[in-house]
Amino acid sequence: MTPPEQSRAAYQALVPKARSKFVSVPNCGHALHRQAPDALAATIALTIKDAMQEGVAELHD
Repeated sequence: MTPPEQSRAAYQALVPKARSKFVSVPNCGHALHRQAPDALAATIALTIKDAMQEGVAELHD
C-alpha cells in the first residue's frame, strides 16, 4: 500500500481533470472495490456525470 505522504504527492501532481472525485473515497488503498464499494460506486457515478456535463464523455449503447 502506498504511504499517505506519497499518495498525497501523487494526487497533487495530477492535473485537475485527472484527479476526478476519487479523493472522496476515504482511507482506501489499492483495493477500493473491497474496502469502500459504496463510496467507490458513488465516486464513479459522480465522475461520469461531471464528464458528461462538461462534454468530455458520452454514453452509448
